[in-house]
Amino acid sequence: MKHIAIYGSGGFGREVAWLAESCPAFRIECFIDDDPLLDSKIVNDIPVMSFEAFCRHTWDNAGKPAIVSAVGAPKVRQQVMEKVRRAGFAFDTLIHPRTEMSRWGMTGDRR
Repeated sequence: MKHIAIYGSGGFGREVAWLAESCPAFRIECFIDDDPLLDSKIVNDIPVMSFEAFCRHTWDNAGKPAIVSAVGAPKVRQQVMEKVRRAGFAFDTLIHPRTEMSRWGMTGDRR
């Protein structure tokens, strides 16, 4: 099982958490949020940590969770994920288990 942290606990973050809970290979450890008023709170039964607290936290045998972004604004997301990368954390991608792709795939013939 892969352990993840979701960066962002707003509406998009809660949607990403729903997606993660639909993927049996993932376990959500926490939300990460830069709003100091949310540090140590619980959102949708998931603890919220500041990024600084997340970096200081001692993780169990599973090791540091990978980060999944739930920041909607592209410029802010880029800045946040660059900060996460510089701190040495890995990233992960969630794909819903019922996702399907057309038989033509992404490069289908358009003729």
